[in-house]
Amino acid sequence: MAGALRAGLSGALLVRTGKYRQGDEKRFDPQPTATVADLAAATDWIIARRD
Repeated sequence: MAGALRAGLSGALLVRTGKYRQGDEKRFDPQPTATVADLAAATDWIIARRD
């Protein structure tokens, strides 16, 4: 996720699944654009911000 932002992507989401642990959103530099509960929420987040 941090690598995606450094590579120039306009946003990167942290999804709270798999190996996610409370506080992970603060351990990355740069920090995620948003943190979402699951892939469905990630899809909703992306669709809501489309041009």
